[in-house]
Amino acid sequence: MKTPRAKNPQARISGAQITRLVPRDRLHMDPGPIIRLYTDLGDTAAEEVICRALDDLIRRLNRLTDDHRACAFDRMAVTLRRIIAVADQLGQTEIAAVAADVAHCTRASDPTAIAATLARLVRISERAVNDIWSARHGTV
Repeated sequence: MKTPRAKNPQARISGAQITRLVPRDRLHMDPGPIIRLYTDLGDTAAEEVICRALDDLIRRLNRLTDDHRACAFDRMAVTLRRIIAVADQLGQTEIAAVAADVAHCTRASDPTAIAATLARLVRISERAVNDIWSARHGTV
């Protein structure tokens, strides 16, 4: 699914040219873990596991952004490891990869890179959660 392009991606304000960037993230996922959950646990139990995992992912993303605002980079590393584990459980390979990128940036103590990769992580995670929720409820 492509993100719609702005009608006028470039505009002039007070003589300065501003270019609007429109991210076009493609979510990569491995359907295997979700299929295995349904095969191993059955529909009801798999749904419960998926709901708990999504809730856990959302709570940890909120904690991650709070820790970022507080410059608690050591706590971010712990939260990022758990986000990677949950993402892997749901087959969300893109979330796991970007979370690893954020962790790398925290180890490098690069505040600009941390902010950029964290913003990307939040953006793709929100989209992935919405996609999973919609797929589960037949609204895709």
